Amino acid sequence: MKKLVPLSLAVATLSFGAAYKIPEQSLNSTALAGAYVSHTTAADAAYFNPANMAFLPDGRSLELNLMYIHLTPIRNETDGHETKRENFLPPQLHVVSRRLGSEGNWRLGFSITEPGGLAKRWNDAPETWRAKKFELRVIEINPSVSYRVSDKFALGAGVRYIYTDGKIETEAVPSPVNRPAMDLEGDGNRFGYNLAASYKALPEWGMAVTYRSKVDLKESGRAKFYGGPYTGTAIEGYPIPAEVSVPLPATLSLATDYTFNDGKTTVELEYERVYWSKYKNLTISSSLIGTILNAEKNWKDSNTYRVGLTHHYNRDLTLMFGYAYDESPIPDATVGYELPDSDANIFSLGFRYKVSDSVEVGMAYLFDKKDSRTVTNPPNDNIAPYPEVKFTNAAAHLVAIGLGYKY
Repeated sequence: MKKLVPLSLAVATLSFGAAYKIPEQSLNSTALAGAYVSHTTAADAAYFNPANMAFLPDGRSLELNLMYIHLTPIRNETDGHETKRENFLPPQLHVVSRRLGSEGNWRLGFSITEPGGLAKRWNDAPETWRAKKFELRVIEINPSVSYRVSDKFALGAGVRYIYTDGKIETEAVPSPVNRPAMDLEGDGNRFGYNLAASYKALPEWGMAVTYRSKVDLKESGRAKFYGGPYTGTAIEGYPIPAEVSVPLPATLSLATDYTFNDGKTTVELEYERVYWSKYKNLTISSSLIGTILNAEKNWKDSNTYRVGLTHHYNRDLTLMFGYAYDESPIPDATVGYELPDSDANIFSLGFRYKVSDSVEVGMAYLFDKKDSRTVTNPPNDNIAPYPEVKFTNAAAHLVAIGLGYKY
């Protein structure tokens, strides 16, 4: 039942990556603001573009990452209420095999990531009527394979196993609405796929396209209700079965990279399209009491524009910089306290350092600053009881440390 969380929680929860999607899943992708599809040079190619595993130097490689994510309090300027600060430590693992097959054209990869989720908590009413607590965890296990068609062209594919668990708490809404407090928790798992293709038009110029399929996350768990119409009834406080289904949207990325300055500097440009328009409604239901919640969402497809710069300062030290502009998929009519998302500017930098021929370490920092956003009621009744609400101060700070090992 947790996906109820993702929907409402994530954008608010993570302030980087539109809605509840977290694109940064490695040291390099963090340092490059996600502009890391065409020019993937390490074991994390297994996740970001498995086709590029075919072009990596022969030998096995592994990457371990740990991220620290800090979410600033989001402020409702209308009443001065704020969300709580949030801190998280999601890890990632990426592995690429040596070349396989009689001609070495095949390669296997494996990744474990947390590509969505986190949490958002408000302290005061009326915000707590909808979002006292939203907690979400999304774990993806992604085995992949690449095939080198030629020295210039390669294909890749993978299977996505998605596991989610989460919790939602809301406070009772007084009369005349008279809505009960909710305490929901649950989990679920589903499968999807990802595809990739890379073309090296010239030694210094590459192009790539990747696609991650939509995954309909079906969550089941238990729900408890307190107050409102259930006051004094057998239902109040009794855990009843509940379920919800929401989409983890499909994503299409088109990217190109160009290397110049005698091979020292590479620039990558990426366009990302996230198909959030599949998210029409959030419905939570129970086999005992029927529909618990049926909230209109009507999200729209969103675009993200990314640019990343990688510079080999010397034989051992590599510097990286990135910028991205990230559109929010949420229309004015459905922005709410549980998900006060807005467009964002993302800035990042980082470095990698070769300790030896087989070991590399690095660190990256990313700052995601959400625009302030004002919504009115009507037409948006999610912000009741106020005629207008302005959300400010939404931002995320992300620090990643990584260890790469070739063997």
